[in-house]
Amino acid sequence: MNLKSFLLITTNYHPEPTATGKFNGEMIEWLVKKGHDCTVITTFPHYPFWKVMVPYTNRWFKKEIKKFDTPGSGILTVYRCPHFIPAVPTGKMRLIQEFTFLFTSFFVLLGLFFKKKIDYAIAVAPPFHTI
Repeated sequence: MNLKSFLLITTNYHPEPTATGKFNGEMIEWLVKKGHDCTVITTFPHYPFWKVMVPYTNRWFKKEIKKFDTPGSGILTVYRCPHFIPAVPTGKMRLIQEFTFLFTSFFVLLGLFFKKKIDYAIAVAPPFHTI
């Protein structure tokens, strides 16, 4: 099997219980269990509550490395970046939220650019018509 390296960039990821956070977590877990190495650049979990979930509160940046017990599985590396979370998610505030993630994730992405070979990059963002 030709194993690959995947990069997922998204504001929503596991352990968020609904929507794209849940989908992204399940997709990446499936890829890792198939033996692929996956890297995720994301925010701290905050959806659907619009506040950072415990135990992720009061953090700046965080790197998590997870290995699964499945034989032959790959390695999952998750980089969590701080970003603005609006108390009232209006269209304007959600745009600010997206731009703060763009800014903070850029530094992680820049570091990975020189360290790691990525075969496939996947970007998942909420549809802007919902803003």
